[in-house]
Amino acid sequence: NIDSTKILNPGGIYCYKNHVILIERKNNPAFSFWTSDSLRYEFSEGFIGGGPNEFIRPRSNYFAVSDSSFFILDSNIEWEVQLEEQRIQVINKEPIIIPDAINQMVHLDNGKYIMAGNTDGNNNAEHFLYDIKTGEYTLFGEYPFTDLFDERKFFFNFKYTAGIAGKPYIWDFYENYNLLRKYSIEGILLQEVRLVGVAERHNDDSKSHELQNRPYWRIVQATSRYIYALFYTGETDKTIYTGGAIPELQVWDWDGNLTRRILFDKKYNQITVSETGILYAINTVDTFNNQIYSYEM
Repeated sequence: NIDSTKILNPGGIYCYKNHVILIERKNNPAFSFWTSDSLRYEFSEGFIGGGPNEFIRPRSNYFAVSDSSFFILDSNIEWEVQLEEQRIQVINKEPIIIPDAINQMVHLDNGKYIMAGNTDGNNNAEHFLYDIKTGEYTLFGEYPFTDLFDERKFFFNFKYTAGIAGKPYIWDFYENYNLLRKYSIEGILLQEVRLVGVAERHNDDSKSHELQNRPYWRIVQATSRYIYALFYTGETDKTIYTGGAIPELQVWDWDGNLTRRILFDKKYNQITVSETGILYAINTVDTFNNQIYSYEM
């Protein structure tokens, strides 16, 4: 149980050194810090406003780390920050300039980023490769299902992308398909993986409006050794959004091998995993559930 007076509807959970960080879109400040060993509240930082080094619209679905800093996304600007005596110290800001919204962004080496393709669906490319040094971007990859038009093509082909600096490729985990794809960071499709023994769920764009599709994967978190993914076992979107569910935690290595499948006894929908192998999970569907579950992996 964590101190309910310190949080308000967390949207993401992440690890940085000896901290667990909750990102709260509706709180001000937007970031709360907790000790990774005992989950004791430390402090909150990251004020929202119009002043210097204040955020406008911090994203809860993006977080990247380096040896001495971490990166957060505020609208279309990536902030690099360090912690100094329970304060956020901004050391760099980089605008991400693409002709579309930023989705599923992965922070790579040498000022390069990969993110999801155009949300308008006017082309079949499912990824942007962006070079922050030159401001140039290229499109790569083709959607698995191309028979839809406009933004419906983007949303039905939605995937969660795992990638970190230092790895020469990324993995896409598709929400509506039994499919994983491995791309090089140059944009070359290297491998496709499908699970055997999983019944076809017959997801369809027409079911999306009634939340009747049954997703395969949602949420991935990557460490230097493994990729952790939440796999759902047949629940509908409506069940997951309204009542919550217990997903299967899948542990993949970077070569595309499924190494472990774990079923816990708690409902949760957001995870983070430390480099030391501790998994932290929260349930953001139940806004009154002020608990973090931690597991030694």
